[in-house]
Amino acid sequence: MPRKLKPSTPFGERMIQARGKLSRHALAELLDCPPNTLGNWERGRTFPDRDVLVRIRDVLGISLDWLLTGEGTMRLAESTPVDGAEIDQNTLIHVIAGVEHHIERRQLRLKPDEKAVLMTLLYRWARGAAKDIVIGAQMIDDLIHLIRRPMG
Repeated sequence: MPRKLKPSTPFGERMIQARGKLSRHALAELLDCPPNTLGNWERGRTFPDRDVLVRIRDVLGISLDWLLTGEGTMRLAESTPVDGAEIDQNTLIHVIAGVEHHIERRQLRLKPDEKAVLMTLLYRWARGAAKDIVIGAQMIDDLIHLIRRPMG
């Protein structure tokens, strides 16, 4: 079982809050960074660079203003575009098929908005991931837990 982190900075506290029930390993996988690196950010020992901050924003759907300063609301508006780029139809088809298969196999009941957020997060991750990386069932389960937690 992972050790409970003791953040030494407000940024670290907000990183832990934004991660919520999502495991450190699952978030690290989504961010394409080692879990120890994520743990160091959460402890306040190191700080992510600009590109990683943007990935954190995109993956968790949080405001960088809130993450960096604590000002404003944590969550971005639901109408935030996927990534400002054209949608890759093949990637989207694979994400939708994978999520539908996972939901059916696990006999889950997701609300339409939960399913949309899940697919958006996975699409963002898939667009930035190497082509040979497979999205695992544990990652999908962790994202569902993240999506279902109360917005703060």
